[in-house]
Amino acid sequence: MNMLTSIGYVIGAFIIASIVCLWLPGIEKKTEARVQQRLGPQVSSPGFYTTLKFLFKQVLKPNAILPKVYNMLPLITLLVVAVLFIIIVPQVMAAWGPFASLVAVVGLLKLEEVLYVFMSSFSRSFLSKTMPFPDQIKGGKHLGATQSYFEELSANRALKLISYGSLPFYIALFIPAIMSGSINLLDIVAVQQATGPFLFSVPGILGTIVFFIGFLIILNSNPFAFLEGHSDVIQGPLLEYMAKYRAFYVMAHAL
Repeated sequence: MNMLTSIGYVIGAFIIASIVCLWLPGIEKKTEARVQQRLGPQVSSPGFYTTLKFLFKQVLKPNAILPKVYNMLPLITLLVVAVLFIIIVPQVMAAWGPFASLVAVVGLLKLEEVLYVFMSSFSRSFLSKTMPFPDQIKGGKHLGATQSYFEELSANRALKLISYGSLPFYIALFIPAIMSGSINLLDIVAVQQATGPFLFSVPGILGTIVFFIGFLIILNSNPFAFLEGHSDVIQGPLLEYMAKYRAFYVMAHAL
């Protein structure tokens, strides 16, 4: 297979994935609603129409440290996830050599997780500032007290996610490496072509269960929603994202 054909496969697969992924948030919300015996939103609303809506909204300067860098974080996250997707396409594995390995996959996932921490650390939502005058209620803080932000809670959640929440995901991710004796994605595929899929072995089945739990944690999905502080009334660092930057975040999370 020549290079142009490989590039065509990658571009085609990425375009299809970009379209399909925008419908996945709606399927997720619809499924959660059915479990809770609710009607739920339209399948197209949480992902597809939300992305279109934010793409056409006016861009505002966020209340954040380094506003320009803060606004670029969702775009960088989208690019990191796109590279993750590309290196696991078989037609790319042979061409990229050392980059087509589990180490590269884990490294890019860690980079994506750190970007979430930056989102939380840079955001300074106006909803969480203390009042500019003394609070007379018993036990209340007074003027000049250190301000705290809800986003700090999201940053703590993100650090917990990196520290131990993603551990099941990475344990399951390296089961194929142990069974094949290699971290190279091409070698892992070749061994399964010769001996059969790891999925249908005992370690594969146990790894799949662990992987699913870890996958929900990595996606910040219920019941492991570390970053989206719904209990805090707002959506943590996502509150400040409007317009196309929120659209980039939705696309990155869906992809």
